[in-house]
Amino acid sequence: MKTLSIIIIYILCFKSIILSQGAWTQKTDLGGVIRYDAVSFSIGTKGYIGTGWTVESGGYYLNDFWEWDQASGTWTQKADFGGINRDAAVGFSIGTKGYIGLGYFAPIQQKDFWEWDQVTNVWTPIADFAGVTRENSVGFSIGAKGYVGTGYNNGLLKDFWEYNPSTDRWTQKADFGGGERELAVGFSIGTKGYIGTGDSAGSDNITMGFWEYDPLIDTWTQKADFGGGPNGAAIGFSIDSMGYIGTGFSNPNIYRKDFWEYNPSTDTWIQKAAFGGTIRGFAVGLSIGTKGYIGTGYSNTTGSKNDFWEYDPSGVSGINEWQSNSHVTVYPNPFTDISTVKIETEAEPPFSFGIYNALGEKVQSLSNINNRIFALERNGMPAGIYIYYITDCHKNIIGTNKLIVIN
Repeated sequence: MKTLSIIIIYILCFKSIILSQGAWTQKTDLGGVIRYDAVSFSIGTKGYIGTGWTVESGGYYLNDFWEWDQASGTWTQKADFGGINRDAAVGFSIGTKGYIGLGYFAPIQQKDFWEWDQVTNVWTPIADFAGVTRENSVGFSIGAKGYVGTGYNNGLLKDFWEYNPSTDRWTQKADFGGGERELAVGFSIGTKGYIGTGDSAGSDNITMGFWEYDPLIDTWTQKADFGGGPNGAAIGFSIDSMGYIGTGFSNPNIYRKDFWEYNPSTDTWIQKAAFGGTIRGFAVGLSIGTKGYIGTGYSNTTGSKNDFWEYDPSGVSGINEWQSNSHVTVYPNPFTDISTVKIETEAEPPFSFGIYNALGEKVQSLSNINNRIFALERNGMPAGIYIYYITDCHKNIIGTNKLIVIN
């Protein structure tokens, strides 16, 4: 009976850990070629990805445009983007219309903007962006207005603009409160907009600053710094009343896959289950209903991607599924006196390793681990079922599972 109680406690504890993190599920790869630096938005129950840069055939800019059907889990190619091919563009949606503009086609940045009609599948040019040409900006919508700001044009930018589709006019608003930057993240929650992270002055100045915009009073307010630390070229979206930021890079040589949830009511960040794909930056993110999506992207070790993943904030992964997503192997397991831990991931050391018992108490921990294979000693732990976790140098959880000690 005692053993059964411990097992029941373990199962409840384990499910609680997984539940708190959400779950990732791989979906059908994006149609077309692999790419990064694309643009995305959602309209109703459909998601959209287009433009970008592909390394195929020597590398070229893209203008294709694809629709994701959440219900059927399939991609359908739509009318090509109406403007010139480009990457590093920006997009948002208002009602049944999607908007794409700005970006880069060598050797210059762009400032044209286009409206796509979901009903007719037709692109129509709208008023050019009223600021200077640029790339690597952020965009989102609040109600019936679109917002675009920051970016790069022979220098970093901080200006911020509102687009009104009923008048086809751009109006300059208060400059972004966090100063000049590119490769930031932008999204909206309810009646507020948010911009954070990004490159504030070159690769040595990746930032974690995070700001809230209130369009009613045209004011920026600094909020809690992004919980994952300095990050550039990440993705962001919102689901219901929560915001999410994930992937990106800490510097151009260290890409990442950690994923965080922001609660505006408490101004706090909580780390969630790491993105289900490989490390990357320059990906796209969008949300449809209660699900979020990340796809495409690039890293210096894995190259360009066209995979596509769904995030369910309330999802619960089963034990087998959680094992298959882990990048850590412990063998033997069960063990009596000593076991071996093997880390099979691109994550950067030093690693930290911790073990919790069925009551949620930490019973053993190791830190500053620089080897990807190391010994784990029992060190007096009673026989039983435990949960271990391992984190990388950025405190991202790269593996967690059950650990069994026997006599």
